[in-house]
Amino acid sequence: MNDLPRKRSCRAWSAEEDQLLLEMTAAGLTCEDVGALLDRSSDAVRVRRPCLSSPTKLTVRWTECEDTLLRELCPLMNYRQLGALLGRSLHAVESRMRTIDAPTPMAVRPKWTEHEDAVLHQHYPHMPNRALAALLPGRTTRAVTAHAAATGLSKSAQYYFDSGLKRFVQFVPELQELRRLSQKLRKALADEERRRSSGDAVRRPRSAEQQPRRCEP
Repeated sequence: MNDLPRKRSCRAWSAEEDQLLLEMTAAGLTCEDVGALLDRSSDAVRVRRPCLSSPTKLTVRWTECEDTLLRELCPLMNYRQLGALLGRSLHAVESRMRTIDAPTPMAVRPKWTEHEDAVLHQHYPHMPNRALAALLPGRTTRAVTAHAAATGLSKSAQYYFDSGLKRFVQFVPELQELRRLSQKLRKALADEERRRSSGDAVRRPRSAEQQPRRCEP
């Protein structure tokens, strides 16, 4: 019976076990020794060690308070807003709400407030949409673009001039000249193609009377 392989444990690691694992690792104990002291397999210890050395790999458990907030706020907020409030990712919120059988969050985004409209009217004509979305928490670049179109806002001529100038000055003088020549060539080819197509449309086949007569010997 002792020769049988040990059954893999599915127990979650507790905070006390993680602390003991860090202390015993610092003391120089091997994975087999740590596993024997913590009643874990050596493979489990070997997998857990990198997770503790890299905190970003750890999965933060959901608390009862967070679950309660999810159930209470889901009728008022969407997934993205809930994640921003709880410090969780969008996928983490979606997965957790399926786990606790919480109601589906509000599908429709909240209405724009007077303050958000004022900020939009003030900065939209001369500010990129991405930068403007950063001034409006909970609003994405797509939401800013859609609401600006719905309210009839448009970018100013100075904005288009500045943005076009920024793209243009990125090229060195040689590339600028090559770009101008390429534009002229494309325009000339388009004009030639347009001229040929119009000439073919106007040209008509000659009738029998208009055909030149051949001189008989």
